[in-house]
Amino acid sequence: MKIPPMCNPLLAPQQPSAQALQPDAAQQVPVAATATMATAPTATAAMERSKTLSVKPLQASQLAKLGISPAWTVKNPTFNDLMQNYSPRNWGVVADSPWRAYRWQCPTVAALAELYGAACPKMWMDEQVTHLFLTSQCRDASQAEAQVGPFVAAFTGTVAGYKLSEVMLFFARYKAGVYGQSFAAFDVRNVGQTFHHDFLKDRRRELTLMEERDAAERMMRERELRQDHALSREAYFALRPTDVIHLVVELNPSLPASWLKGTAALFGLADTEALTGAITKREWLEVDVPFANMDRIVELGCRGAWRVLDSALRR
Repeated sequence: MKIPPMCNPLLAPQQPSAQALQPDAAQQVPVAATATMATAPTATAAMERSKTLSVKPLQASQLAKLGISPAWTVKNPTFNDLMQNYSPRNWGVVADSPWRAYRWQCPTVAALAELYGAACPKMWMDEQVTHLFLTSQCRDASQAEAQVGPFVAAFTGTVAGYKLSEVMLFFARYKAGVYGQSFAAFDVRNVGQTFHHDFLKDRRRELTLMEERDAAERMMRERELRQDHALSREAYFALRPTDVIHLVVELNPSLPASWLKGTAALFGLADTEALTGAITKREWLEVDVPFANMDRIVELGCRGAWRVLDSALRR
């Protein structure tokens, strides 16, 4: 098979591919601060009910689809732990840098139902919105009861696909007055409109900037790595099928589960454990493969299954 020069990790680089994977940096949301906060009766009751809800025993592959790893479940073994770790007291943590909100390993609002129980997304959202109400200038309890409950039920569904940390970032900015002075007169309609019209616009812009920066950094790093171990064309075509190549590979987090067994065999691995671990933890995979496998590795790399970040001939 003829190997496209631009995709070949063993040849001296000409113009590195600009295609970038989208890894999420695996960070943990810090444990909640010790300061306490007044909560509305509905939020307090929800917290009491949540104490007995433990995270469901899901496989690592199932957790990966929800955007988290087994290590995350250790930090959040019960729904009560999650409510503490992702409480309004930590809005300021994500507000310090959008990177935290967008890149932290964190489930979506909808994923809470799969992790803890069907009622958990609304229970978590109830605490967030109740805190926003209690820290506004509005003190009318009847208004809270009339607005917060129905709004939480509707808003939870419309933001179901966003990470908890992203929703927390929105509330932090809203509370800080980033989107105007409307926060003083608590209006749930304005909260929803601001999220979908203003926050999501900011989110798209910030993610685009982050992706562009990451792509530029990856291209530069890849170029430097390949230059360190690049072979001349003559040396490359003189390699024998039994020669061993050491590879540093960045796997696509979206690699289909049905590919894992074949990929393990291609990389000379006894099982898929190392692959699953590298994908879940967003870590690089280092393998030694026979040169005879390189055509297929390069082909699938060009199709987006992984990126070969470095390669060297084993002497």
